[in-house]
Amino acid sequence: MADRSKLRALLRGKNVFLDGIGMIGRTGEVEPPEVEFEQMEDGNMSRYVDTGLLKPMECKLTVVDLHDAVFDAVGKRLRDLATFVIKSSFATADGEKSVYFEIGGQVKKQSFDNLKDAGKESGIPLEISVVRYRLEIGGQEIYEIDTDEQICKIRGTDHYATLRQHTM
Repeated sequence: MADRSKLRALLRGKNVFLDGIGMIGRTGEVEPPEVEFEQMEDGNMSRYVDTGLLKPMECKLTVVDLHDAVFDAVGKRLRDLATFVIKSSFATADGEKSVYFEIGGQVKKQSFDNLKDAGKESGIPLEISVVRYRLEIGGQEIYEIDTDEQICKIRGTDHYATLRQHTM
């Protein structure tokens, strides 16, 4: 019998929802934003110092089902953000956990996958410049980031609270 304690997290089912429209289909590949902070080199000590400032974030996802709302999202520009929600599930040795992430931003690139091969699955790959990012796993908030509103919460700690007090 297999040792289930060594079962790695298995991602199951990825559905994508858009801007109050509801579910627009399934997603193929999804690359959530990388949360990365700017570092600067301290010339005196030969080390890097954390600036506390986030680097620009990007998300890549492929919508497998063709839905007109995807193209409406591509058309949102300037202060008008497209909001995508991806819902999924992780199966682990301890049970299943929900995965929810929300991306608000502008689609900076849209293309089509595999339009030349008849009978092959196609999709609509999107690259999104991320302004807002929210991640929850098993109902627990991991990230709530909104660069326009200067919010950077990581596991409940708001790292930009003082910055907002001083600048807004």
